[in-house]
Amino acid sequence: MSGVTVNTQFRGGAWHPGTGEGTTETVNPATGMQLAAYKQAGREDLGLALDTLRDAVAPWQRLPLKERQRVLEQVAAEIERDGERIARQMTLEMGKTLAESRGEVGVFASTCRWFAHEAGRSLGQVLPSADGTRFIHTRRKPIGVVACITPWNFPIALAGYKIFAALAVGNVVLWKPAQQVNGTAVLVTEAFERAGIGDAFALLGACTGALASEAVGDERVDAVSFTGSTEVGTQISQRVASTLTPCSLELGGKNAAVVLADADLDLAAREIVRSGFLTSGQRCTATSRIVVVAEVADELIARVADGIRALTVGDGADAAVDMGPVATAAQLAGVESAVRDAVSDGASVVAGGARPDGLPAEGFFYLPTLLDGVTREHAIARREVFGPVIAVIRVADATEAFTVANDTDYGLSTSVFTRSLGATFTALDDIDSGLIYVNRGTSSAELGVPFGGTGMSGNGHREVSEHGFEFMTELVSVYIDPQNMEQ
Repeated sequence: MSGVTVNTQFRGGAWHPGTGEGTTETVNPATGMQLAAYKQAGREDLGLALDTLRDAVAPWQRLPLKERQRVLEQVAAEIERDGERIARQMTLEMGKTLAESRGEVGVFASTCRWFAHEAGRSLGQVLPSADGTRFIHTRRKPIGVVACITPWNFPIALAGYKIFAALAVGNVVLWKPAQQVNGTAVLVTEAFERAGIGDAFALLGACTGALASEAVGDERVDAVSFTGSTEVGTQISQRVASTLTPCSLELGGKNAAVVLADADLDLAAREIVRSGFLTSGQRCTATSRIVVVAEVADELIARVADGIRALTVGDGADAAVDMGPVATAAQLAGVESAVRDAVSDGASVVAGGARPDGLPAEGFFYLPTLLDGVTREHAIARREVFGPVIAVIRVADATEAFTVANDTDYGLSTSVFTRSLGATFTALDDIDSGLIYVNRGTSSAELGVPFGGTGMSGNGHREVSEHGFEFMTELVSVYIDPQNMEQ
């Protein structure tokens, strides 16, 4: 098929044509122009991939750890070798700056090595026996076939947290990436191929939502790990309920930066601008609310507005650009609608609030936006926009600030800016959030530290750390009575 990438499916260590009826197009968000077309996956591809993976479960689990580590080290090396090409493809397909894309490639390789290394640590415990006659210990065993479903905003970093945790402890992986980043997924999978991953990894490329739903409910899948919207995560949870298939859900956020009266306002403003507008605000951990004590609100807003106006918006491939376009036309429409509704509700635009002049009209550009006059009842204070928009809510004191920070269905990431140790510990007790940063922005996570949220931000599992192994394994309690055994 001319102009269409046909070999979109990877299984059994080789590429295969997609058997779906249609094609999926990727689009450059900086220009609105089509980049490529990919033959969609079909039901036959899903079946063959899962059959291949099921056959690979036992061989991969029995492979000595040092051999799995060797393969994963080679994956990391191949990713780094092709890193610039992967980074540029990422920027082309979803719009983030090239500097961010290069950083993401580095995170992916580091994550690969980190999980490979950590899998060599003890994943069990030795426990005392109540009667003193038995040897008791726990061990963790891989669960089998893990379906990893990942979003477009971090096409490979978020995939790495799942894929490498699964592979390192002996699971095999079916990867279903977002369709907007098919080209990036192909390049990454080629690195797996060169590393000799064999049958333990399969790519379900150019996969529709309907086919992904079938994969989630397939009896050959032993666990599902998903990062994406709360809406889709809820659907997955319902889909697996009847089969009790374990699922890990990392979902949305409505993250607050709480700024108290004693805060360093210059620091707070810098961190808010950084965490609010990296990846054009399209991070589950992006700062989308400022909850500020009224007596310092005007000063803080002026500093944040100055920081916003200093940002250069444009094509992410341009080294001079600080913030690229949003990823899709649908994202742009959603951002415009959210700002329009906020203004109708009584908010005022301090900065941004429109599409920029001087950039291609066909691109999905929107100015970084700051809204004042927002109350906790406004939709903009409660709904995840997933774009470059921050709403300011003024409060009387720290007690009200912490209450407002919690006044959302989500509980992913919260920042608190204060010089007070007492206020810090009160915040740690009072704020309901999986991640709490003091004097840093809401998007400041590190590899090796548990990541996940409360409420509608997830279902209690944690990634990015040794806790990622907990979901990827079954805990087995072992009792050994040596009294009647050969000496």
